Formats: sequence, C-alpha cells, structure tokens
Amino acid sequence: MNICSTFYALKRYGLKGILDYILDLPREWNFKRRIFATSNPAVLPQPGITLITCFDYPGSLSKVMRDFAIMLKQANIPYQTFNIPCQNPIPPDELKSFLTRETDFVINKFSHIITMRTPLRPPEKRCNVYCSEFWEFEDGFIENCPEALNAQNILAFSQFNCDTFKRLLPPSIAVKKVLYPFQFFHDDLAPIKTTRLKYGIAPNDFVVFFNFDFASSYFRKNPEGILKAFAKAFTDKSDVKVVFKTMRAKKCANMNERLLRVVKDLKLSNKFISIDDFIPQKELVDLTNACDVYMSLHRGEGFGLGIAEAMSLGKAVITTDYSSTSEFCNSMNSIPIPYKVVPVPPDQLDNKAYQHVSMWAEPNIDAAADALLNLYNNKTLKEELGRRASIYIKKHFSIENFKKSINSFLNNE
Repeated sequence: MNICSTFYALKRYGLKGILDYILDLPREWNFKRRIFATSNPAVLPQPGITLITCFDYPGSLSKVMRDFAIMLKQANIPYQTFNIPCQNPIPPDELKSFLTRETDFVINKFSHIITMRTPLRPPEKRCNVYCSEFWEFEDGFIENCPEALNAQNILAFSQFNCDTFKRLLPPSIAVKKVLYPFQFFHDDLAPIKTTRLKYGIAPNDFVVFFNFDFASSYFRKNPEGILKAFAKAFTDKSDVKVVFKTMRAKKCANMNERLLRVVKDLKLSNKFISIDDFIPQKELVDLTNACDVYMSLHRGEGFGLGIAEAMSLGKAVITTDYSSTSEFCNSMNSIPIPYKVVPVPPDQLDNKAYQHVSMWAEPNIDAAADALLNLYNNKTLKEELGRRASIYIKKHFSIENFKKSINSFLNNE
C-alpha cells in the first residue's frame, strides 16, 4: 500500500481492519506465490484474457466474473481462469462449464489480466493488468475502495462508472470500459403457470417483481419505495401481487423486520410475497419470467442486472432514471422514473461501504405509482414495452457487440 491508499484504508477499515489485513497477508502471499510461480519468461503473451477471482463466491461481483468467462467462451476469445476458493461457495455445477484447468494456467499466457477488486502486480511486465470495479454513486468510491489506488488500470462495465472513476482516480491510473458480459438464459423456461403455482401466485394476478440482497444496502435498493408506489397505485385492487426475491434476510434481521412492518402498515400483507436465500439461476429466471412488471426504485446502481434480465425476457420495466441503468433503459423500452439528487440521510447509510457517499437519487413515488397503474390498465402498452425491451437488450448485449468491445480492449483502442 502507498501512503495515500493506507490513509484511506485506515479510514475505511480502521485499525482492526488493517490488523486483519496484516494477519491475512500470509494467505494472500501464498495465493500470489501460486499464481506467480506459473510465470514463464519464454512465453510471449498472446491476445486474450486471464480472469482471477473467487468465482464460487455467491455475491454479485463474482457473478459478473462468471458471466465474463462464459461470454469469452461463447465469443471464442482466448481466456483462462484462476479460481480463489472461498467459504460457503455456490454449487460446483455452476462453474464447470467455463473454468479452465488450473494445471494449464500460465499467468503470462495472455496479454490482459483482470481481477475483481484485487490489485495484482505480477512479475511479467508485458501483461496489461486491470482491476474491475463497480460503484453505484458519484462520490465515496476511493474512501470505500482504497485498494483501487494501488491498481495499474481500472476496468468499468458502464459509462456511468467509467466517467466516475476517471473523475475520482488519479490520472496516472488508466480507466477503460467494456460492454457488460450480460448472459441470456431463455432456453427451457418453465411455464408461467407452473412457476406461479410454486410460489402461491394466482394465474391472473398482476405481478410486480423485485430482486435484491439485504446486505447490498437496504436503503440503496429502496424496496420501501416500491411498496409505497404499489400501495398508492392499487388501493382498491385485489388481483395484484408484489413479489420480492431477496438474499440474506436472516443476516439482516433488523432490516427484514422493518420491511415487514412497512408491508403491514401499508396493508399489503395479503398482496406481498417474499422469497429469501439463494436459488439456482434458472429458477430465478423462471421467477422473473412469471412477473408482469419488474420495478427498481434504486437510489444508485452499479449495473442493474435484475432490470436487464427482466427486459431481456420481454418484461415491462419501471426504474429510477439514474446511474448505470440509464445506459440501457430509456423512454422507448421502459418507464424511467424522474428523481431528485438529495443528501443521503445519515440514518440510511446501512452499509459501511457507503459511509462517504454524500448524495443519491430519490425517485418520484407518485410517478412510479402512475406508471404501475398505467401498465395495469393498458395491457397493450405493457406488452409493447416488453417487446421493445427484449429487442433492445438482445441487440445491445449481443455476442457480436461483446466481441467487438473486447477486441477493442485487447487492441488498447
């Protein structure tokens, strides 16, 4: 760590965090030793990508790297992977289709090395080393990710992130953008009736769906905004449901209790369905496909995977018109909700990662409620928005566009 990053690390992690970091150094050195030992001075790096991360971690950042590997394979771009095992990993079956053999791994085999939030400086100087990052807001990034100051280069997956990183990081750190490695899972979809029956949803219910992780910041994800808009739109409707697929509700028990109180206060108990914990990707896609509208009234997003997945499935989307989602959501393929940038209330900084974020988006609840009611009353509009959304996402995140983006990246364009 340099002096600047050490200062930010002390502010971010405190003395205990720094001590934990020091105690973890032997494990990190061992991991780097294993990787660096594969370096072969006789090998001239060929155009391609090396991905190094905890591929089996259940969090969203690891999913990005899994999708990255899958897309590289589908696009026939040379790549290799190195998996850093973690505790409580996802099932091995989720990895076997794209992980390359560790016995064949040579760190300088390919021209570009990409890690996820783990700056790496390998002995092989001929490789371009990038640390991939996501951020949901316009400030607070360095304070939360001081390690980024030690990176040689930063890789972003949205223009919002690319602009933010360029503005906040020293000019000595190059920032590049590539197309997000979005995965399409549309084969063998379960019948909507079957999925609805499984989760207690009536065949003719109008279903509003949202997917979020409690530990990823309850207030940033803003599920309460969805509930308020839903209650305002459907005060006199009985054939409606709002479904939340969540993760780590037990770990964040206080926030889950708060959510359930809001449900009760808004008199939505008989219209609310909550599904918690990890479910396989296919089941999550089936659940998304069984909804009518995907709604995200986020206050900041690093990408917005659930939104993009719903759009690719031909679902109407209502979303805050702010941050990375504005790159693929517009008035032709979704309903962007207007917002105001407001100071973050101190009591809503429920995730330590955002303790230095000063401003975020506050979506207009009235506009969101109007959008919901409009889609409920206008089936033709709902289906047309879904059709446009599917066409746009399939074109924007196509294999061809991904391959073009990666080739430009590899050519340092």
